[in-house]
Amino acid sequence: MVISFIFGLSIGGIIIYYLNFWVFRLTHEFALTMVFRYYLYSILFTWFFLTVTPEDLAQALVQLGIPYRWAWQLSATYQFVYHLQREVKQIYEAQIARGIPLDGNLFQKLKYLPSIIVPLTIKTQQSQELLFQALLLRAWNPYSPKSFLYPLTFSKVDYVVWVVLPTILLMLQLIS
Repeated sequence: MVISFIFGLSIGGIIIYYLNFWVFRLTHEFALTMVFRYYLYSILFTWFFLTVTPEDLAQALVQLGIPYRWAWQLSATYQFVYHLQREVKQIYEAQIARGIPLDGNLFQKLKYLPSIIVPLTIKTQQSQELLFQALLLRAWNPYSPKSFLYPLTFSKVDYVVWVVLPTILLMLQLIS
């Protein structure tokens, strides 16, 4: 997983550099700055999504004054990404067990991509329907006031991050 993440970052960085320097004819420094920003934001967002649970994210957004229905939508989307990841892994393993050669070069993987996409689409629609029915049966109302089991509080590390992270982002903006 780490190797595929680094490979994806490398490909993304190469594409961003190529587009900025060769296609748009911008300076070499600007292209490298864009690649650095891409790496930085990718690492920051990956770190954020690996350390924050969807429930904590929704609760933090509600405490910041964002309406609960918006926080719930973001939290549900965030949870759905993990659900999709599990479904893709399950479908991939099932298709390999059926004898579909999903390992190999890029063209061979593209050839058998529908064997992953079609079942994933069907299972996604089924799980969304199940979620809708569960919300309907529980008489879920996004406009009613909500309470949480544990209140979120700031620790010393959170205060340090709130000071250091904007400082780093401001310095990067001033550099470029």
